Amino acid sequence: ETMTLLLQEKIYPSAWGKLYKKSIFRKLRYNKQCKYGEDLDAIIRILGEKLKIVFSQEDKNYLYRTRANSIMGRGVYRKNCRDLFVVCDEIVRKEKGGPNEELAYEFYVKKILGFCMDCIKYNYKDKEELEFLRGRLLKYEKQQRIYSNRTNKEKLFCLLFSQKQYGLLKILIKLKA
Repeated sequence: ETMTLLLQEKIYPSAWGKLYKKSIFRKLRYNKQCKYGEDLDAIIRILGEKLKIVFSQEDKNYLYRTRANSIMGRGVYRKNCRDLFVVCDEIVRKEKGGPNEELAYEFYVKKILGFCMDCIKYNYKDKEELEFLRGRLLKYEKQQRIYSNRTNKEKLFCLLFSQKQYGLLKILIKLKA
């Protein structure tokens, strides 16, 4: 149930805002190689344990503060998305054939679309990065049903991104702003 809620983004996949028994971290450690998505990586491994999980959805206030010199403040860069996609690939692998398989693909698509949008906004000239993200969007295309369950705006974005219409996307994003 908890993995379902995580994939539906009803539980925020971060380390903060949660209390853990100390014993969980006797054998579980954060992946030091993963600089972006390390919280998600740890949470999915914790969810793989036989644990009693209790949570409250009462107060969902979250103040997000980005510093210019932080990982998030530097915008999209290759290491960020590569780390997150390793974690997302692991989620898809673990959920394949299970009740959350479709949710895992949907979660994956949402993460990719966010990076694609940021890359068009901030790293538009980085063709290598754009091609990497396009490949990721199309990687599980059949399983993802990337055009279903999307708003018309997201469908258009997926279509244009998959067809390498990066310039047109940049114009549309500027028009929206």
